[in-house]
Amino acid sequence: MKKSIIKLIFVISVLLLVFFFLDKKEIFFICKVENNSNEPNLKKQTLVFASNLIHPNVGNFICYKNQNGRFGDFTRIHRLCGIEGNIIEIRKGTLFIDGENIDDAINLKHFYKLTEKEYFEIKRERKQDISFITKTGKNKDTIVLLLDDNFAQIKNLSDRRWRIKSDEDNSILSGLISIDINNFGPIEVPKNKYFVLGDNRDVAEDSRYVGFIDKKDVSGTVLFK
Repeated sequence: MKKSIIKLIFVISVLLLVFFFLDKKEIFFICKVENNSNEPNLKKQTLVFASNLIHPNVGNFICYKNQNGRFGDFTRIHRLCGIEGNIIEIRKGTLFIDGENIDDAINLKHFYKLTEKEYFEIKRERKQDISFITKTGKNKDTIVLLLDDNFAQIKNLSDRRWRIKSDEDNSILSGLISIDINNFGPIEVPKNKYFVLGDNRDVAEDSRYVGFIDKKDVSGTVLFK
């Protein structure tokens, strides 16, 4: 019995050492999603497994170190949406890579305009707190809410997507948006750079704000969560 316990302790110790080595070298490591910039596909506080052995392709989530954000320094996770040589353009909030619409294949999250009645109906239906809401319109009588595109389509709200403007007068985003995040480019991704976007497009601090990402700052490709 005593020998079995010793063997078990030995095996566990070896496994811990192996995992520590893999994590230290970023060969295989765990990273926590620190914010909601990739909802609905990667929720805040989710743990993801990543590796630097896997070369990322456009569409993969990547972990990278970036110190230019207004929300502090930490390992960020965003979707790779452009590699060197790609032509990036955003037209009316939709991403095009080399002229191809990429967003159609992804369930993203955007702001949608709702009446107060619709807002409370959706809140009851989802049975959860719906945060990050704002109001717009001359009389502030229109509620703007973050919804994933698939859900908005089911609710026939697709034509009521709200595209943020830099001069929009609202209760939450005032002073935050200083660029037109829905229309820019075309621009070519430079050598040794990446262009990244968050799936929660209207609130993600990504390449639209901090610029291109250095390839050397990428610590790994997300494998699964």
